[in-house]
Amino acid sequence: MTSANRATCAHCGVHRRVAGRDPDGLAWCVPCKLSHRGAALDAARRWRIIAVVGEADPSLGTEVVEAALEATAGARTTLRRLADHLDAHPEVFSIGPTSNVAVVDRFTIALAAAGSTRIATIDPICSRCGRQRRWHARVGAGGECGSCWARVHRESCSVCARPRCVNHRDADGRPVCERCMQHERRLRRLAELAAEIAGVVHRADPAVAVVDIGAVLDKLAPNVPARALIARQLAAGPPLSAGVHRLAPVARLLDALRVAGAVLPAATCTDCGEAAQPLVTYRSVVRCMPCARSCPGCGGTTKEPTKPWCGRCERGPRGTCGDCGRVDRPRDANGRCRGCRERVERRCAACDIQAPRTWVLGRWVCQRCALAVDLDSHLGPADALAAPLVVLRDAILAADNPTQVRSWLRDSAAGKVLASVAAGETALTHTALDAFGADHSVMHLRSLLVAVAALPAEDRSINRFEVFAGEQVELIDDSTDRSVVRAWLRWQVLPRLRARDEAGKTMAHSANNARRSVRQVVLLLGSVHGQGRTLRTCTQVDFDSWFGAGGSIRWLARPFLVWATARSHLAKGVAVPASPPQALRPVIDAEQRWVVARRLVSDDTISVDIRVAGALVVLYAQPLARVAVLKSSDIHRSFDGTVIVDLAGNPVPIHEPFSTLIGLLPHRRSNGVSDQLDTPWLFPGRHAGHHCGPVILGERLRAIGIEPLLMRNSARAQLAGEIPPAMLGEIIGVNANTATRWAAMSGGSWMAYPADLDDR
Repeated sequence: MTSANRATCAHCGVHRRVAGRDPDGLAWCVPCKLSHRGAALDAARRWRIIAVVGEADPSLGTEVVEAALEATAGARTTLRRLADHLDAHPEVFSIGPTSNVAVVDRFTIALAAAGSTRIATIDPICSRCGRQRRWHARVGAGGECGSCWARVHRESCSVCARPRCVNHRDADGRPVCERCMQHERRLRRLAELAAEIAGVVHRADPAVAVVDIGAVLDKLAPNVPARALIARQLAAGPPLSAGVHRLAPVARLLDALRVAGAVLPAATCTDCGEAAQPLVTYRSVVRCMPCARSCPGCGGTTKEPTKPWCGRCERGPRGTCGDCGRVDRPRDANGRCRGCRERVERRCAACDIQAPRTWVLGRWVCQRCALAVDLDSHLGPADALAAPLVVLRDAILAADNPTQVRSWLRDSAAGKVLASVAAGETALTHTALDAFGADHSVMHLRSLLVAVAALPAEDRSINRFEVFAGEQVELIDDSTDRSVVRAWLRWQVLPRLRARDEAGKTMAHSANNARRSVRQVVLLLGSVHGQGRTLRTCTQVDFDSWFGAGGSIRWLARPFLVWATARSHLAKGVAVPASPPQALRPVIDAEQRWVVARRLVSDDTISVDIRVAGALVVLYAQPLARVAVLKSSDIHRSFDGTVIVDLAGNPVPIHEPFSTLIGLLPHRRSNGVSDQLDTPWLFPGRHAGHHCGPVILGERLRAIGIEPLLMRNSARAQLAGEIPPAMLGEIIGVNANTATRWAAMSGGSWMAYPADLDDR
């Protein structure tokens, strides 16, 4: 039977047992049959891999993918492992991770190196720190990055006794940290080099003690590079017994050994050829002391040994300056003195102006021309930019602080974002900029792009508030209370903010007030949770203690409690305390107020914008939130020449000198990038297209001794006591209810005012 199954294989030509016939009807042996089947399987696997790669990046050709496969998965085992992983995870090139499996990682790197723009290494999430990093070790169903693994897997080093990541072990299996291992290697290498140098010295003078050689080396060459340099020079140079010229390191070694008692010839001087005693080395030059004191320029003997020239020759050959004509001056090769040389040479190679320069692209240019070079590297050539970016480029170039702007482009996140936008890697949209977080430089860039019409004008206060509120809510311990706060934000806070935004009203304080309220709610719930209770189980004592602790900011949590009570989120029987009644805050007398007003009139040392803002607060009782949002269009001039300011829909006449000062606004405090763009605001802020914040205006007023809230309350109280509420509302721009409340708080009674008019 066995001989009946034996035949010559049509594939390999060997007479052996056959395993049937191939698809062409020819006999083949078992090895050839298995080889054919394996080749077919490998081909099928390759086509499956090529199909997955084609879906991830259609720009890659089949030849490129096959070349990457041949380089990274040439063996049948690795090819099978790669195909099986891609069959199980066809989306690995888009969502990752690709660095978990070695063959997938190599294949991904090869595709990226071949020019793929969509396929790149995607690291997994570390199960300990949550960062997207390459795993160092697998732990359970996940893995840990190298940093987390090193923090956990620590042992006390057997040498330094410090808890370290174990990288090595000694012959007895005890842990040794990397630092101690490097120290041990350094000591071993130093000992080897010392032994090598000692052997060379002993061949010249066997009487020199090894201890003396070690002490000299520890002083002259305490580190490995310096000691290795001496060893190489000794090996390549003549024996130490010969009195010849030596390189500086060997010359210093010979001098130190001679001081220690060795009988060795000194190195010869480079200049005179005699023994260099006492030895002076300057850089790589070996000299004796007389030659070291001799100046090669004038031949004097007063030169410092470690300097190349004496003090007179160091400044160059002296003579009459060819430009200014001054005599006995150190001159350069062009015959100019130092002052004339600096005036001529310190000119920009691009614009030919005399200014401080910096080295950019192989030439000395001024900071403004260097800024233009940086802008071209970030944005590309000016003639290839879109019209809005051309306006932005001109504004950046016109700033008076090009050095600071260059630092902003080079080091800040905004510079990287701008380069990414210009390169087309980041879309020029608000959503794309939101991905970079609340970085101040990115916010500044966003305002610049809005000001030049590269981005639509959108108020992002609500978006930033949503991010802030989400972070604050996560600080609440109880999950049920977190859900209640989220519902309050969704149905109570955010709708009001959006309605105000859609109505076109200013969001100067709304988002900030909402932030303060959310922060107080989180603090209130933290206080309740600290007592082991929640909103459902809290008591009246908890709320009374919270509001009774003092501080008006705590009452910002009351609207949330009122909303929660109306929806039965609080325990029954718990009542929210009523808001404290409003009372007239402390005010100053009229004489003090007029002293401040007279100072604003006459003090020219105060900036124009602060004098105008202070006058609107001190004389017209205006809140800073209203002053900050004044625009140039709010200033009018009547038929008789009176300057009229529109304050919240109420025209108010402004008298001298403030009518003249307000015509000088907006007043620029600096000349940065934002200041190069037109602004509608009377009080522009630091960001382009934004007005100055009320808080900043308040800080500037306090810097000159004016407390805004105290002055505004004093002005309102005094005006309310002198003017009927109806007229007060028109003058200071408040509604009738507010004017009546101020009149009541100030003690003014105007019930008999119409009768008084009838009697006149």
